Amino acid sequence: GSFCTAGLCYGVLFMTDGKWKCSGALTVEASVLFGTLCIVAGILISLTLHVYQRAWYTAAACESVLTGSGKGVLKETDGVAMTREKWELLRESFYPGPDGLSAQAGGDEDKVRVQIQGNTVFWGTADVSFSLEKEMKILRPVTFVRKAAAWKDGGD
Repeated sequence: GSFCTAGLCYGVLFMTDGKWKCSGALTVEASVLFGTLCIVAGILISLTLHVYQRAWYTAAACESVLTGSGKGVLKETDGVAMTREKWELLRESFYPGPDGLSAQAGGDEDKVRVQIQGNTVFWGTADVSFSLEKEMKILRPVTFVRKAAAWKDGGD
């Protein structure tokens, strides 16, 4: 027997005596396999979201500390304040944000740092957490150029 409903054929479609006929059926094995594949695809999509969120927040943390380490000194402002400002700007631009997101942007006069923690929730039940920290020494271009020029001239 064939399984045809509303003009759809779940099997092989062929013509006999000038009429279209449907042969084959959706077997139990095929239906179990299809359901399993749908569940696996859903899990992979959820894991992809987690990896995407972690990658995006890693890039945002790197961009924040890089901005604070260089632009903060060049603009005669505090590098830590520039790091915080950049982090807040980037955090507001990301959607959807993970649950339980906590971030701290800080540092001292020698380095800036961003620490981020969050959870990616899968289907409202299980969650996978991530935690990252990015830190960078504050660049002092004038000091670096002076040291390089002194080294080139053979001095200290």
